[in-house]
Amino acid sequence: MEFNTIVTANKEKENWITNHEGNLLHFAVDNCQDEDLRSQNWLVDDVVTYHRTMSTILNTLIESGLQIEKIIEPIPTKEAVSNLPSLNREFRRPSFLIISAKRYNFKLA
Repeated sequence: MEFNTIVTANKEKENWITNHEGNLLHFAVDNCQDEDLRSQNWLVDDVVTYHRTMSTILNTLIESGLQIEKIIEPIPTKEAVSNLPSLNREFRRPSFLIISAKRYNFKLA
């Protein structure tokens, strides 16, 4: 599991664009093709992440001999949102990408 490429694309630390009242307008996505280290605020400040494009992520799995079985961008349950209302943001932009992949026809040398 890793951060979704949407989350890591922008090099700025604050990615949510708000209006004058502080209401969320949209999530800024920029620098999508620029793959490198990023610093994110996630639970704590300055968490180092690696931004990769969706093409790089999926093609690396394929080129490594893995077959992709499922891709999930999880969303919180209603119970989770009621316990932590800030999770409502997850319905507007997914934080994580989960890829299930399996090596088929694996042969020991």
